Amino acid sequence: MTHNVTTPGTRPGHNAETARLARERDEALEQQNATAEVLKVISRSTSDLQAILDTLVASAARLCDADTAIIRRREGETYPVAATFGLTSEQRDQYVGYSAKADHGSVFGRAILERRIVHVLNLLTDPQLHRSRLRDYAGVITIRSGLGVPLIRDGAVIGVFTLQRKEPQPFTDKQIKLVAMFADQAVIAIENARLLNELKQRTDDLSEPLERQTATSEILSSISGSLADPKPVFEAILLLEHYSALDPEVPRLRVHKRRPKSRSSGRQS
Repeated sequence: MTHNVTTPGTRPGHNAETARLARERDEALEQQNATAEVLKVISRSTSDLQAILDTLVASAARLCDADTAIIRRREGETYPVAATFGLTSEQRDQYVGYSAKADHGSVFGRAILERRIVHVLNLLTDPQLHRSRLRDYAGVITIRSGLGVPLIRDGAVIGVFTLQRKEPQPFTDKQIKLVAMFADQAVIAIENARLLNELKQRTDDLSEPLERQTATSEILSSISGSLADPKPVFEAILLLEHYSALDPEVPRLRVHKRRPKSRSSGRQS
């Protein structure tokens, strides 16, 4: 009599389970590496916001199996394109040419106005999509699925992160959470850049009066050390008057004229 021996490697469904676990392990490792890469870029390029945004769109698209990715930043009441991945120059020009104002006719506009993640499985059947976009999505841009995640700081929307696919394939919950994490990193990078710009502006504003004060001190020192020679004194006075005209806080040099002594009008005895 022959007996069939079932080993762990030949159990029904065992191979499929092993493959699933290996796939999840590889995905987690890739996500970890991409996150580490983004954090490394942020730490090395705190003053280079563009490099950080470019890294974020590339990493998000790669990890979420998206064909293209776009970040838009707020400028006043509009949200122009700030970084892209996977677009040809013609496709990028197409996106840049669209209205940058947020409205319900686009995925990025809905994400901004509704302040929530917007996920559209098939853009060609989306009843709210602008007709011009519908035509482009079927032709030049060729995208079907779209995902939009707003960039929110202190309750205010400062941008939006969008991903696109050429096929009508939904993004998984895990991928959506991953894009949300990259969106948070984009918010941090944009805020850091804003703070650095403000600090630089304040430093520039303070350095100019300091330079004028230093120049004024040197002028006064020149005056005090050149009393025997009037020419340097007159030159210093002209410079001081020049700085006084530029900055009202620079003290003006006051020249006091002596009054002639009045003669006594009394009679001599």
